[in-house]
Amino acid sequence: MTARQDAAAMDEVANTGVPLPARLSRSILVYYALPSIGLHFSFMLMGLYFFKFATDVLLVAPAIMGLLIAGGRFWDGLSDPIAGYLSDRTRSRLGRRRSWLALSVLPFGLSVLMLWSPPPALSNAGIVAWLGLGLFLFYTTYTALAVPYGALGAELSEDYHDRTRIFAYRQGVGAIGLLCAVFAYYLLLETERGGLESLSARELGQGIGLFAAATLCVTVAFVVARVPERTDYQDRGPERLFGAFGDVLRNPHARRLLVVQCAHFFSVAALSLGSAFFFQYVMNAPSWMAATLVGCFAGGTVFAIPVWVALSQRFGKHHCWRFALVVVGSLYLSVFFAMEAGFTASPSFLAAAIVFTTLVGAFQSSNFVLSHSLQADVIDFDEVVTDQRKEGAYLATWSFAEKCSAAVAAGLIGLLLELVGYEPGASQGESTRLAILVLMSLVPAACHFLGALVLRGYALDEREHARIRGVLSGRGGRSR
Repeated sequence: MTARQDAAAMDEVANTGVPLPARLSRSILVYYALPSIGLHFSFMLMGLYFFKFATDVLLVAPAIMGLLIAGGRFWDGLSDPIAGYLSDRTRSRLGRRRSWLALSVLPFGLSVLMLWSPPPALSNAGIVAWLGLGLFLFYTTYTALAVPYGALGAELSEDYHDRTRIFAYRQGVGAIGLLCAVFAYYLLLETERGGLESLSARELGQGIGLFAAATLCVTVAFVVARVPERTDYQDRGPERLFGAFGDVLRNPHARRLLVVQCAHFFSVAALSLGSAFFFQYVMNAPSWMAATLVGCFAGGTVFAIPVWVALSQRFGKHHCWRFALVVVGSLYLSVFFAMEAGFTASPSFLAAAIVFTTLVGAFQSSNFVLSHSLQADVIDFDEVVTDQRKEGAYLATWSFAEKCSAAVAAGLIGLLLELVGYEPGASQGESTRLAILVLMSLVPAACHFLGALVLRGYALDEREHARIRGVLSGRGGRSR
C-alpha cells in the first residue's frame, strides 16, 4: 500500500468507520521515522559529551553544570504534560500532532546551535547564564517537538504487532543520526585533546547545531507532507489537564511501565553523562577507541531491531523486554569486576570490549522498540475506561517520569564528581576513578534488575489486547 493509499484509508476511517489497514506501508513507516535522525543525533551528543564539554572545555564547575542540566531536565519533564494536553486538544488543518512539529522544529535546531557554540568573549558567569538559557530553550522546544511526534506514532496503527514495526522503523532510521553523533563525538574528543589543530571546539559546535537544524527541518517537512493523521481523533482529547494525568496514574498497566522506564532512564542518564569520563579517566582510551565502542553500541541497537520484532511476535513484547533487562543488568555488573581486575590496551581486551558494547546495544534495543509499542497498547486500555484518546497525555506522563529520573541522575553525578575531587582535564585520583566506575557499572545494573522485577506479572499481553480491541470495535461508530 502506498502513502497516498494510506492517507485515503485514514480519511475513510474518519468518515465511515472502515477499519484501518492491518499493516502500514513501508513508505509511511520511513517517512514517520525520518525526524528521529536529527533527534537521535542531537540528544545522543547532549548525553554523551555536553557535560564534559561544559566542564573540560568551557571550565564550568561539575556541581554547577550538574545543577543546570538537572534544572533543565526537571523543566523538560514539567512541560511535557502541558505539551501533551495541548497536543491532544489541538485543532488544525495539519492535525493535532503535525502542527506542533512544524512550529517547534526550527527553534529546537537553533537551541542546539546556541549550546554548542557560546560566544568566546563571555566571562565565567556569562557562560553559566548562557548555558542555563540555552538548556531552557533546548528542553522546551524538544518537548514541543518530541511529545507530539511520539503521540503520532502511537496512533498510526491499532494492530498489536504493527505498532512494534512503527517504532522499529523509527529506531532503525534513527541509527543514521546515532552514527553521525558517533563521528561528531570522535571529532569533539580529538578537538579537546588537541588532535584537530585547524578546528576549535566552538567551530565544531556551530557545525553540530547547523547539521541538527537542517536535518530536522527537512525530515519534519516529510512528516507534515506525507504522513497521514487521524482526523477522527480530533476533539477526543481530555477535558481537563490534571484529570488526564490522573487517568494515567490510575491505569495499572501504565503505572508498571512508568516505574520500569524511570529506572531505565536513570541508568541511561548516568551512562550517558559518565561515558566520556569513563573512557578517559578509567580506561585511558584514545579518541578512536571511545568512538569505536560507542559506534558498536549504536550498531548493536540497529542490527537487533528485526530480532526483537520477530521474538516479540512469538514470545510476547513484555516477556522479551524483561529478558533483555536481566541480560543488560548482568552485563553491566560484569563491567565492575572486569575493570577492577585491570584494564590493558591489548588487542584481546579491545576485542572483548567491542563484543561487550555490541551485546549491550543489541539487548538495549528491546527498550527502544518494545516499550513504545507497549505504551500504545496501554492507551487502548484507557480508551475502554474513559472513551477518550489521550496519546499526548500518556506520552507526556511517561516522558515526565523519564526526564525527572534523568534530572536526578544529572544532579547527583555533578555532586558526586565534586565530592570525590574531580579536576577538569587533570589526572584523577583513585576515589574519582572508583566513583566513575561504579556509576558506569553497579548503578545501571541495579536499575535494570529493578525494571525486570517490576515488569514481572505484566498482564496486557496480545490476548488481552485483542479483547480490548473487540470491546472498542463493538461500540460502533468510529473504528477505534
